[in-house]
Amino acid sequence: MSSQEPGEPGVPDEPAGSPAEPTPTDAGSEPPEPTPTPAAAITLAPPVEPPERYPVSLTIVYPERLSRLTTFFRIFLILPIFLFGTFLQYLLLFGLPIGWTTVFLKKKYPGWLVATVTGALDYAARVRAYTLLQTDTFPSFSRDQSPVALDFAPPPQGELSRWRVLFWKSVLLVPHVFVLYFLELAVWVVTVLAWFAILFTAHYPRGLFSFVTGVSRWEMRVAGYFASLNDRFPPFAFNDDAGPASKKATVICGVAGVVVIGGLGTLFGFAAAAASNPPTIHARYAQIQQGHSVPFALGANRNPDQVISLDYAADPGDSSIPFLPVPPGQRVIIFALTVDIRVGGSDHFDPDGAELKVRTYGKDESYGATLITVGSKVAPANTSSEGTTEVRAVFLVPSGAIPTELRVWPGPTAFAGLRWIFD
Repeated sequence: MSSQEPGEPGVPDEPAGSPAEPTPTDAGSEPPEPTPTPAAAITLAPPVEPPERYPVSLTIVYPERLSRLTTFFRIFLILPIFLFGTFLQYLLLFGLPIGWTTVFLKKKYPGWLVATVTGALDYAARVRAYTLLQTDTFPSFSRDQSPVALDFAPPPQGELSRWRVLFWKSVLLVPHVFVLYFLELAVWVVTVLAWFAILFTAHYPRGLFSFVTGVSRWEMRVAGYFASLNDRFPPFAFNDDAGPASKKATVICGVAGVVVIGGLGTLFGFAAAAASNPPTIHARYAQIQQGHSVPFALGANRNPDQVISLDYAADPGDSSIPFLPVPPGQRVIIFALTVDIRVGGSDHFDPDGAELKVRTYGKDESYGATLITVGSKVAPANTSSEGTTEVRAVFLVPSGAIPTELRVWPGPTAFAGLRWIFD
C-alpha cells in the first residue's frame, strides 16, 4: 500500500502548534533544561533595616489579679519607700553634675556613674509602678523578680554631644515638661479610679493600665535624655516601640523652649526691676518720732484695698523691751505700723520682713529686724483680715547711727516691699 502525503485526501493535516512526534533519537531522553538568566539581569531588593527604637525602654507586665488588701493600704505601705527615695534624690543631685562635666570634657559618661544613675532610675520606676497600683510586688533593690524593667541602651554613636549638655537639653525639654504636667494630673485621677476598680474587681482596667505605663515610659525617656545618657530627642509617644523624635519636632521644641525661657527671663527681669524700685514715700524722721503718722495707701486712690501707716518711732526704745539684751555701744529703735485691711485677705510678715538702713559716721549700713510682732503674735504671723492690726519692728543699731530708710515686706507687696525714706 502506497503512503499518502499530507494534504492529500484521506490524510488529515496536523493542527498548528501541535508537538511533533519524538524522533527515535529523542526516545527516553530528558527534557532540556531552561536557559539560565544572566546574573547581571537579576535585581536584588536592598535589605530593609528595622526602624530605630528609642534607647530607653520601660516594660511593666500586666497583672491578671491584684490584692485588694495591699491596694487598700497602699498609701501606708509606700511611706518607708519614700525615705529611701529621698536618698536617691540626693544621689542623683550629686551624680548628674559629675556626669554632665565628664560628658562636656570627654564626651562620655563614666561607667560606674552610668550604673549608678540608671540603677537609681530603675528603682524609681519600680517605686512609681508600686505607688500607682500597677503591681503588688514590693520594690526591692533587685529587679530579678520585679514585673517592672527599665533598660538604657548605650549611645548608638558611641560618644555624646558636648554642646547639648544641660542647658540646650533643658530648653528642648520645655514642651515635654508642659505636656507631662497635665498627663501627671490625669495619671493621679486614673489611679484613684483604678483603686476603686481593684477593690471591687481585683483587676486594673487594661486601658487605664496602658495609659499609666505610657506616661511613665514617657517620663523615663525625658529623664534619660536630661541626664545625658543619650542624645536621641525623646518622642511624644506612649508606645514602647517608638523611635526618636524627628528633626522637625526637635526644631519646633527648641523654638518653643527658647520663647518660653526668654519670656520667663523677661518677666523675672521686670520683677527684679520692680523689687529694686518699690513704692516709696518721703517722711521727716523727727516728725515720726513725735507721732506724726505717714500712711501708705495700696490700691485705688479713693477706695484703697488697704492702708499701711508708719505711726511713730521709739528712738531709743531700750526701755520698751526690757527682756531684749542690748550690747554696749548699741541702741534699740522700734517702729510702729498700723495695717488697715479694707478689702478681704490679710498680710503676712516673716521674721525678716523689715530692714532699716542707717548712716554711721558717714558709712551706710543695713540691719534686719531683731524682732517683728503682728498684733499679739511674733512673726511669722498674719494680720487680721478685717480692721486694723498693729505691727512693730525692733532693730538693734549702733548708738551713733542715723536712720535713713525703713523697708517692710507685707503680703500684697511681698516681692517689692514698701519703703519710707527719712529726710
